[in-house]
Amino acid sequence: MLFINCGVIASANTAPKKPILVGITSGKINTVYNFTAFSFDPDGDKIKYAFNFDDGTDPVFSEYLLSGTSFTIQHNWSSPGIYKIRVSVKDENNAFSDFTELTVFINTQFCGYLGYFIDTNNDGIYDDFVSNSSKNTSLEHFDIYLIDIDNDGTYDYKYNMTTGVIKSFNTDTDNGRVSSGFSYDFLIPLSFLCILVFVASLFIVLTFKNNKYGRRKKEEYVVDFEKKKDEPTRVVEKPVFVDSIKKDFDNIVFEKEFKNEKSIIIIEFERYIDSLFGN
Repeated sequence: MLFINCGVIASANTAPKKPILVGITSGKINTVYNFTAFSFDPDGDKIKYAFNFDDGTDPVFSEYLLSGTSFTIQHNWSSPGIYKIRVSVKDENNAFSDFTELTVFINTQFCGYLGYFIDTNNDGIYDDFVSNSSKNTSLEHFDIYLIDIDNDGTYDYKYNMTTGVIKSFNTDTDNGRVSSGFSYDFLIPLSFLCILVFVASLFIVLTFKNNKYGRRKKEEYVVDFEKKKDEPTRVVEKPVFVDSIKKDFDNIVFEKEFKNEKSIIIIEFERYIDSLFGN
């Protein structure tokens, strides 16, 4: 659209495009997360981003940036809850884009059409439940979460956090099946299976032993006994090389003793000769 003012033709200012917002959708309290927004202005004007984090803090604005420049900001929440981040873009001629929203669950878990869980102490276990119709819903955590949606003292729903399945709670059948963190329903068939395996293993072992040792005839034992009785007694002889080594050792000792004795005789004989000649 064109405007004519005092003979000057000017084009209308076009608002920036609705921004794209990227970031986490679930997190924990007191943890810093990054959020990035991107937009551009059709007129090429500079743009400024505005963030609202839905937690009572003041909006955060960027500086004016070139069209098509993204902007990243950090934020953390101090309380559990479901927050809606809103981002808009303004150009340098004061034209505003549409808002973009991003829902973030902080220490909370959405539970289908019923409401959402809240982890109040940041320990990974949900402590409270906020329903769509009441703010004071009773909650118990066992191996599943039990929800008293109308606060009448009776559980109405059971929720499996792993599978995300919601089922109605039946007081007659479910009270005996819910355990505090562990289900024992499978122990009965498991015990029966263990006993069955033990009995089968014992039967196989006994059968194998009977096949190997129990089917030998009496005559076979008699024949074995007679064979052993008729076998000549073997005399374990001392190896010949042992005696040979012993003899060699004795000869060596004898020779050494002989040499020692001979040397003594020669010494005495030499002394006697020397005495005869007065030496």
